[in-house]
Amino acid sequence: MRRKNLDHELIQGYIEEALFKLMEKKDFEKISVGEIAEVAGVHRATFYRHFTSKEDVVVQYLSNLLTSSQDQALLKINFKAYILPVFQALYDHKREMLC
Repeated sequence: MRRKNLDHELIQGYIEEALFKLMEKKDFEKISVGEIAEVAGVHRATFYRHFTSKEDVVVQYLSNLLTSSQDQALLKINFKAYILPVFQALYDHKREMLC
């Protein structure tokens, strides 16, 4: 099923989800961009409009996960208050982290 006319964040989410689903079954190195696009339900060109590589998918996912789980100002005030949400976010997304 091809997905069309979706916003940037939604397509990124489908691609991220597809990559992690594939990583549950096979090694990261053996996964192709074409496979990711197929599982995500988007065209290969759509993948490249949103990401430069499959590594970029992982980097973007982790970046979004970590920045959404914390307040950057806390780092300067209280490291413990800063780092606990990071570990909580990693724990909450352990399935993806284990892949």
